[in-house]
Amino acid sequence: MNILLYVPSYGIGEEEKDVLNFDSVENLVSSYYFWARRLCSSKYNIYFAVVGGIFLSEEYQTIPISDIMVDCLLDWRIPRDKIFSENKSVDSWENIKFINIEIKKHFPEGLNYFDQIVIFSHKSHFRHYRIMRSYGVSKEKLCFSYVNYDFLKKDGSKDRKRYVKEFFANCISIFDPKGCWFPILLYERKKRRERRGILLTY
Repeated sequence: MNILLYVPSYGIGEEEKDVLNFDSVENLVSSYYFWARRLCSSKYNIYFAVVGGIFLSEEYQTIPISDIMVDCLLDWRIPRDKIFSENKSVDSWENIKFINIEIKKHFPEGLNYFDQIVIFSHKSHFRHYRIMRSYGVSKEKLCFSYVNYDFLKKDGSKDRKRYVKEFFANCISIFDPKGCWFPILLYERKKRRERRGILLTY
């Protein structure tokens, strides 16, 4: 059974430049435990997919976020040939677009090669499920593994503004699942390409 563990990132540079934030680490750790629990079974052929480029100013980020995630997986003894990565995307829509292109270099079917795709992230990142469906991945293949954490401000209170931003991003994915035309999305993408992204937004 071919399984893809898809691990979107949430942020970087919150505490220190080029260091994954807590949310991103939690997603990655959850995927690692899934892999470790099935390590001794010949029934499963498991791959990782980590995504994300540079989208913040040099104050926070100088390295593509997916490159840092790859280094973490290698430190945890994940074989390099079991890791797919792309380091050009600046939002959730491009994450899936570019990782699909990378996977097609090895498997012509792209994301559809896998018998199961498990998405490891916060429940507010459900748009990744919807975006993958727009690439022809059947709902029977998709599984969302919710990683349980809260979005918090530095003072420990809930970041309600971030929850609202995630809600609107998910709404956009309903109308524009491939991220091709929605004006707000295209504007935000342009800002991120110019490295004017806002710390800890979607």
